[in-house]
Amino acid sequence: MILAALEPTLNRLILASLLASAACQATDSTEKVFKYDAGTFTRVDVRAISGSLTVKKGASGVVNAVLSWRGDVQPEISSRLAGETLIVSSECPLKAKACSVDLELTVPDTTAVDIEKVDGDVEVHDIAGDVDVVAENGTLSLIDVSGDARLNLIDVDLTLDGVTGRFDVASDRGAVKGQALGAPTASVTAQKGDVDLSFTTIPDLVDVTTDVSDILISLPNGDYDIDALSRRGTVTIDGLTNTPDAGSVVVAHSTRGNIVVNGR
Repeated sequence: MILAALEPTLNRLILASLLASAACQATDSTEKVFKYDAGTFTRVDVRAISGSLTVKKGASGVVNAVLSWRGDVQPEISSRLAGETLIVSSECPLKAKACSVDLELTVPDTTAVDIEKVDGDVEVHDIAGDVDVVAENGTLSLIDVSGDARLNLIDVDLTLDGVTGRFDVASDRGAVKGQALGAPTASVTAQKGDVDLSFTTIPDLVDVTTDVSDILISLPNGDYDIDALSRRGTVTIDGLTNTPDAGSVVVAHSTRGNIVVNGR
């Protein structure tokens, strides 16, 4: 009888507790926008914490940041010009909880892009300037990039789509996938993660090295000087003429991965 009488009160207390807990877990957000005239910078330097990051072509410089957090301390975002460099940074204070900053930058297409990113997805597209990225934990996509790219990645899955500039990739863990490539020179060093590159034009040099991962290189039909070697895997060359001293060189080496170099 006593429990039955107390049941409505207990239910109200439980409901109040759940509502209070939900309120404590609620995530706040705010948006901040910074604008810059075209011609005031030639390089953008981004240092960003967790959250997404997009850099794309635009007539002028716009930094759109969406800050999300839980608790009393919100993330910090700053944007300023230093000479001809636009510097953008975001960080989470030590007491911030569930903290992230989603960044979208538009810059003139000739802008050089320098990114250091931890935790989150990164996309760069329609950029003709050089691109340098150091990233950890997430994904990286380069789409229609014609500048040279230097990428240093840890636990990042990389996608290259329509990249026509030279690229140099060092990947500790993560897959490397390239399609519609027109790069004259391509270099990939990967520890753990398959490498799959497909070219639409004949490159001068493709140099891929992996430890335990497979390599697939697809090339337009033609003559190539191919050096393919795997210590513990298989090597297949199909649809291409392997001609020593050919003008296009393909190097594919792996310790334990399988290697396929084919023409189409």
